[in-house]
Amino acid sequence: MEFILFRKIVLIAVQNEGGARLSEALNALRKIGGYSIRFGFRGSYALIGYTGPGRRPIWVKQNQHQRRRGPSVLSTWIKLKKQAASCK
Repeated sequence: MEFILFRKIVLIAVQNEGGARLSEALNALRKIGGYSIRFGFRGSYALIGYTGPGRRPIWVKQNQHQRRRGPSVLSTWIKLKKQAASCK
């Protein structure tokens, strides 16, 4: 995730265990707001993360389910700041 710039919204979804390169993935997910992450066989995981510095916004969320517990679904509202248009 080194290539993702600061102040970006990141959406992650994993189906099944997601075990390839697991330690790298867990560290990257923690950097953008993931916590208590447990990938399991046939499980699911979803994360709405943020790459900005400082406190995590209140809309950063995650959800995870074990096998046969259904999909991991997230819903949130994200208020975006309006940026002034520039002409070149």
